[in-house]
Amino acid sequence: MQQWLRAAAVTDDAFARPVLYSWASDATAARMAEDHALFDDDVLPEGPTPYVQRVEHIASRGGAEGRLARALLGHPDLSRRRYAWSRPWPTRLGIVRPYGGHLVRVQLRSRSLIGRFDPDATPVWTFHDLDERPVPLARVVADPSRIAAIYHVRRDAEPYFREYVLCNESMVESWSLDTPQLAQMLALDARQLQTLARTPSDFIRPEYLDTLAFGVDHYRPTAANLEAIADALVLPANSRPLHVTPRRRFRRSAAPALVTIRQVPPRLEQLI
Repeated sequence: MQQWLRAAAVTDDAFARPVLYSWASDATAARMAEDHALFDDDVLPEGPTPYVQRVEHIASRGGAEGRLARALLGHPDLSRRRYAWSRPWPTRLGIVRPYGGHLVRVQLRSRSLIGRFDPDATPVWTFHDLDERPVPLARVVADPSRIAAIYHVRRDAEPYFREYVLCNESMVESWSLDTPQLAQMLALDARQLQTLARTPSDFIRPEYLDTLAFGVDHYRPTAANLEAIADALVLPANSRPLHVTPRRRFRRSAAPALVTIRQVPPRLEQLI
């Protein structure tokens, strides 16, 4: 049990993951099956996400921190996104409501870099390769083509949350949707959660907390919550398995477009 939890854990010092998972709604899954496009639109109907708002704020700075933020917002091969986590079950019920019941698995290329973005930390940006070796920010800014995803940490407002932001299709080895292998993995996770529901919470609490993406009540390690997550780990009856190998190349010569510079980020409470 503890080994299963440790495999799902994400910490500030160990956040590079070669495989990430994302949930999709019926409409998004149908769109992905039709156009084979992994990323969602870069602007949501309700406006920019908290991640985008915070990166816009950092884009107002000079130096390497600001240059990287402007590249992530404005480069044509970095500015589209899909939000994900290290395992499917910690995000199945969403932060406010479920995102959908279709599951996407994303396999990153071995050369990928993962950045940690914490607006309240010093430094704001920290990059690791997939072996968790640090990569200097200056090197990343000079050649952002290896950035695969950003591990975004939110500490400055309630609810606290963490997420991965996939942003570079050229660093995606392959992705799949609703495959039998994913169904089997969900079934295994459901059994583990059911076992966890019968385990004293004090015994698993430290390891469990490191797996969580969202600091909200419906993920607290109570028996009722764990059973509810386990019950939701079933793919929809209308699932259509899909496997895609992207062929996109990173356009090194492309210049980032002009981006919004947000001097003062709004509070999260205003957004939910």
